[in-house]
Amino acid sequence: MKNAVCIGAVFGLAAALLASASLARGVARADDYIAPSPVYGYYLEGGVEELDWLEPQLPVFAEHGLTLFLGIGDDEIGDSRLLEFLRTAQREGVEVRAWLLLPFEYGYWPNEYNAEMFAGAALNAARWFTEEGLPIDWIVVDMELGYQKLMEVMALAESGDYGALAGALLGNLDPVHFVRASAVFQQLVDDLHGRGFHVMVVTYPQVLDDLSDWDCSLQDLLDIPVSTVAWDEVSTMVYTTMFSEVGEALFGTPFGPDLVYSYARSTVQAFGMWQASIALGIAADMTGPEQLEEEVAAAKAAGIQRIQVYSYRGVHAASNEDAWHEAFLVPEAVPEPEPAVGAMRSLLQLADRIL
Repeated sequence: MKNAVCIGAVFGLAAALLASASLARGVARADDYIAPSPVYGYYLEGGVEELDWLEPQLPVFAEHGLTLFLGIGDDEIGDSRLLEFLRTAQREGVEVRAWLLLPFEYGYWPNEYNAEMFAGAALNAARWFTEEGLPIDWIVVDMELGYQKLMEVMALAESGDYGALAGALLGNLDPVHFVRASAVFQQLVDDLHGRGFHVMVVTYPQVLDDLSDWDCSLQDLLDIPVSTVAWDEVSTMVYTTMFSEVGEALFGTPFGPDLVYSYARSTVQAFGMWQASIALGIAADMTGPEQLEEEVAAAKAAGIQRIQVYSYRGVHAASNEDAWHEAFLVPEAVPEPEPAVGAMRSLLQLADRIL
């Protein structure tokens, strides 16, 4: 079985649910589905108010063969302006993937603690897309810590109160709840398949550091059931601009394209070349399209041709927008090794074994 399926929950109910999830994993569509490749594109969120400036950019997406990963709030489903935009994208020949989001008060991003709510919102969106005859083939599940929890974690990290930070994260550990959420997301994937949709998950790359043993502790810690669900495409968010802050703090050096190469290789190893994908960023904080070129080349060298950038807003604000689009086309290149990358990942994997 290509994808790692976590086992080892010690509670009876957790064991039963996990056995069920493992069985579903063995026959799930992702095992014999080949996701399209290459696919290059940008994420953009912000609500329907973003559509007025975005719509004139659709010909640019069409010209460069780019996919738009459009953030859509569950309260925007049925909106007439959104419908108009999606029909315009269809006429322009631009693929749009529906990146579905919840209200901030319910966590914004799907995760272990809002799984049922998100599943309902996703099925409602799929129903609307079908009823309107929209060519939306992909639902994107952005699996992250809930917004409130993430803000708490970031505040504790910035304050240097690492004891409280560890306590806040350790309080997330709940294997019974984790496998229940896994079952909810697996059922959602199955239901969306039955309606003709594919399902992509995009998530933290620490999922990959959780696969060195036989439990799901890091995923449970971060509220992100990923390896227990049979997704059609798995994208890991390797944002060097954010990781570099960790690199500077721990090792006195920022991370470069070797971080992308390392996690991209692990994504291919864990989920297979037919499902592996990667998200790069954050564009607005990059030094320029040359940095993106290096990271795209590293991802390709690791075997990934499904590459997204967060976000289009930062690229569009640049004076040389075309150079960013052309960065997707660079040939593969293995980057110079960065010892700090291996050191950081070893620390994460050690923490996983301890948990």
